[in-house]
Amino acid sequence: MTLLTKLSILFISALILTACGGSSGGNASSNSSSSSSASSSSGSGGNQAPLANAGENQTSTIGQVVTLDGSASSDPEDQALTYQWQFSSIPNGSNTTLTNANASMPTFMPDLAGIYSLSLVVNDGSVDSESDSISITITDSARFYDDFAGSGELQNYVSNNANSLPDVARADGRYRAQVTDNSNNITLHFNTFQGRLDAQLVSFPFEAIARNIGIGTLADSQSAASASGNPYIFAGLQVHVSDLSDTNSSHVVVGHRGGTHNTIEGKNTVNGSSSVNDAGANIAPNGRADIRIVGNQDRTLTVYWQQPNLTPSETDDNWTLYNGTGNLPNSNPAFGEQVYVGLITYAFELGGLPFVGTCDSLEIIY
Repeated sequence: MTLLTKLSILFISALILTACGGSSGGNASSNSSSSSSASSSSGSGGNQAPLANAGENQTSTIGQVVTLDGSASSDPEDQALTYQWQFSSIPNGSNTTLTNANASMPTFMPDLAGIYSLSLVVNDGSVDSESDSISITITDSARFYDDFAGSGELQNYVSNNANSLPDVARADGRYRAQVTDNSNNITLHFNTFQGRLDAQLVSFPFEAIARNIGIGTLADSQSAASASGNPYIFAGLQVHVSDLSDTNSSHVVVGHRGGTHNTIEGKNTVNGSSSVNDAGANIAPNGRADIRIVGNQDRTLTVYWQQPNLTPSETDDNWTLYNGTGNLPNSNPAFGEQVYVGLITYAFELGGLPFVGTCDSLEIIY
């Protein structure tokens, strides 16, 4: 074999080895790259953004703590969420701040009337949600309203001496206080006698309105209670000092006052001594009226009445000052900053029993 032949064989062998080795290495590199690309695509596409839910808009009053609720926020993969609340706008001059802004249910105390707007963003550990917004409307006054919807026990009242008149409830959408026993004048509100009171603790100034309040029969609270025998039977509103064991109160009630039937009675009780008068006979023809008591800034009372306005959302009220002045007899008790305002039903002795005290609604703004 010549030298030229040997060199040719060696050159051809090298070419064959290079071609085989290059092909094998190229395939391995290509497979590795394809696998890596597939893994990256799965990781970026498997997580969806969570959904923020800031809850419902609310209405509250100055000085009342507002609680927000983002607990209905969710994540498609059920990942644990973190929360970020912030004010987007507050009334000009407000200095309020959020407490626990990174919790699902933070709080704040509004210091000015107006609209407080907030936004919520939640995060699932990787991705932020779109923001969700909520508005909190703050007013200067608090409002208690009860239309006695449904049937059952009274709701959200402070009751004093409840055992003196145990049968008090919501019945067919009205307040109903059934008086069948008045032994030892247990229901009476006079001098040192203090019957049952169902009330709200409020601050001066305030306004309380009881609609279609008065007396009726057991069979039908909207049928006039009998005046036979000149009974003393009433239902109405009382304003009581904040110490419920104290015998200082004012009240305005509708009913029969002995020989003065279908009247409105006013009473001030100061240190256990009561002063009483009325607005005249038959001014409340069916034993019912609307009563309005305004608690003034100086902690005095102004009293009004009118014939029942059964559609106050459609018909304007037409209030009359009690006895032309709005004043109850003699002096009011020395009321403090807070008082209880609420409903009473009572009798003197046993005449006129049984009967019911009734009321369509009670509204107190304070």
